[in-house]
Amino acid sequence: MNIPTKLKEYIWLVNTIRKARRITFAEINERWLETEMSGGVDLPRATFNRHNDAIEDIFGIFIDCDRQNGYKYWLNQKKNE
Repeated sequence: MNIPTKLKEYIWLVNTIRKARRITFAEINERWLETEMSGGVDLPRATFNRHNDAIEDIFGIFIDCDRQNGYKYWLNQKKNE
């Protein structure tokens, strides 16, 4: 089964955040650049935000940002309103 590229990126992002527990965007980008998917190109912030929205819509997984402690992203059980 061939998994579409976008879906692979979504799964990679969720797994990266899950493994790190809390991670900054800069750290996500560093890890992204280590993958073949990146093609050696940084992960644009706008793409990251679109991926977050798609992950929420498709999987019901919320990527939250802790703005008070270094802008670290983490997986949340529910959406913060």
